[in-house]
Parts: sequence; structure tokens; C-alpha cells
Amino acid sequence: MKKKHRHTDDAILYKNMVAKDQPSFIKYLLGKGYSRATIVSAESNVSNFKKWLLKEQVDELGVGYSDVLHYIQYKRKSVTQNSIAHIKNSLTHYYNYLQDLNFIQDNPVEAIEVKGIKKRKLYHLYSHVALEKLYNDYRERNNTSISGKRNTMLLSMLVYQGLNSRALVNLQVADVKLREGEIYVSGTRTDNARVLKLASHQIMDLMEYTLQARQEILRQSNNKQTEAFFVTQSPTGNNIKNVLHKLSKQLKGLDNNFDCLHQIRTSVITHWLKLYNLREVQYMAGHKYVSSTESYLVNDLEDLQEDINKFHPL
Repeated sequence: MKKKHRHTDDAILYKNMVAKDQPSFIKYLLGKGYSRATIVSAESNVSNFKKWLLKEQVDELGVGYSDVLHYIQYKRKSVTQNSIAHIKNSLTHYYNYLQDLNFIQDNPVEAIEVKGIKKRKLYHLYSHVALEKLYNDYRERNNTSISGKRNTMLLSMLVYQGLNSRALVNLQVADVKLREGEIYVSGTRTDNARVLKLASHQIMDLMEYTLQARQEILRQSNNKQTEAFFVTQSPTGNNIKNVLHKLSKQLKGLDNNFDCLHQIRTSVITHWLKLYNLREVQYMAGHKYVSSTESYLVNDLEDLQEDINKFHPL
């Protein structure tokens, strides 16, 4: 009886393979020789994933690593680790299929490691006072040259607006609204757009940079034309990432606790969570998912545990 049932299922699968109205993904899996159990499971897992994408308003062709990671984190609340592995395999098959059709270039699922989803790196957290000291120490030493004035403004937006490197690179002149005392941070595939307030002391410094230092840097770059707010002396490009790398090295020379620029953003967001509610911080940080914001709470707990171990070793 079991054998007959297996042959019946195989016949149904073959019929489905040649049926004109059968979804192409199933035909793809049949053509690859996967078992009927794998195909049924994959179809179900992909269907659930698409429903989640629709709810989150994410285009399946625009899905990235972080989207898949958030879905897996979402599913972990209700399924076992073995089920997560099956889901990951199903999505890998599906995006391999989309690659074969040339709908996408890279498979966003391949980099996911189910047996140990990478946690956010825990840094030494700077308090708000310590961040301001880091900023003021840098400003005191590097605010004489035009490149130093630019780098001071870069650091200013890291410390007071918690911007990441991508936002700094994308910032345009029109985004810095000095009269309103705010900046507009444009959205990307991974970050939401938002409007952030400037600290009162930033406005005069940013005005000076805009009218003097930025213009001089552009003059030294053979008067290149660009709407980027932060500019370089290069006449052929505007690679702010190199400037940020140099800034990071300078900060390491100032403070032994400094690791990288993202450490500043981590400290800022963790500080915000002490002052504002979760949704407000999600907006200010530009996170698409509230779970991204919640993960910064881990840093605060780990930092507290480190202090306990340091001062009250047991």
C-alpha cells in the first residue's frame, strides 16, 4: 500500500510539472530532482515568506540579507531551530530559482547561518558626557584646517544625530536646513527616511563649514560640481568613506576605548533608549524594524553586567 501511495504521489508530481498553470518554482524543484516532501515543504515556506513580505511591504526581488534575517528572527518566536533550518533551505532554493531566471544577481539567503545567527557586536558604550568629550577633544585638535573643520562636522553628526556612514555619504546640501535647525536623512533600501533636530551649537559651526570650509575644499578640487554636503579635495570623485576611515584612525589615537565609528552610533541609540520610547528611537535611528532597535537594549544590559563584574566580582 505504501509503495502504491508513493507511485501515486510521483504521478501527481509529474502531472504538476507539465501543467501549464503550475507555479514555475515547483517545476524548477522537480527539474532539480528534489523529493516530493522537499517540494511541498519549500512551497509552503516560500508562501509564508511572501505573506510576511506583503505585510512588511517589501518587494521579493529587493529582499536583502537583513530582510531574511528579520524574517528568521520573527519565525524563531514560534518554531524550532530545525524548522528554521528548513525555512532557510527553502528560501535558498527559491532565490536560486530567481537567479536562474536572471531576476536577481545575488542570493540574499546564502550568507545566513542558522546555527548561530550573528548577534550585534557589543562595544564599549560611551555615555552622553563621554561622547561630548570625545567630540570636543577632537574639535580642539583638528578645527584649524579646512579638512579638520569638515571632519569635525562629520563627527558632530555622528555624536548628536547618530548617523551611520551611509547617511553621511548620502547627505545633500538641501538636506541641511539650518534655518529650521534640522536635517533630513533620506531613506535607503535598508533605512527609513527621517528628520532630526540639530543641537543649537551645531548650527553656527555647520553654517561656517557650508559657507567657508566646504567652498574652499571645492575650490581646491578644481571647482568640481556636487550637491554632496561633505566633500573632498579630489577633482575626480568624492570618496567620503576614505575620510571616515581616516577620522576613525584619528579617534583611536585620542581614546583607547574607541573601536570604530559604528560604536558611536551604538552608544547614541542606547542613550536615546533611556530618554524616549521604543518607537521614537526606531524613527530617530531610521530602523525599518522595531526588532533592530530592541537589539540595542542588549548592549546596555551587557554594559551593566560588565560594571557589576568589575566592581562586584563574585
